[in-house]
Amino acid sequence: MKVLKSDDRLYMLRVDKGEEIVASLTAFAGEQGVECASVTGLGGVHRTRLAYFCTETREYLPRDFDEVMELVSLTGNLGVHEGESFLHAHVLLSDREFRCYAGHLMHSEVAITGEFAVRVGDGRIDRVMNPDLGIKEQQF
Repeated sequence: MKVLKSDDRLYMLRVDKGEEIVASLTAFAGEQGVECASVTGLGGVHRTRLAYFCTETREYLPRDFDEVMELVSLTGNLGVHEGESFLHAHVLLSDREFRCYAGHLMHSEVAITGEFAVRVGDGRIDRVMNPDLGIKEQQF
């Protein structure tokens, strides 16, 4: 991963072929002390696991995509859960037939390149498990 600090609040990241996106972004946040940020991105990925959150069962229903796909859009935020950097992101993927798939990003490996913008905010986003919802809810 390569990092360009554009100004005090904006970082541009290039995640390289073979690197995993969630691990790379959370490692970056931990190294830089980022506790509140928005993240956007695009690129080419494979070995991706997306999930749909089922409100009835309060669990993520995963689906794997092994083929190379366009990461059309990633949007999310960086915060902290149990003292560790935490990424919450949703993505839109497109296959070679231009079919699109979207969901909660669980895992994805860069197949070509990954380009991300991290906009750092003041304060801290803490993620705390909300047992009524079954999710790690933002706390400010």
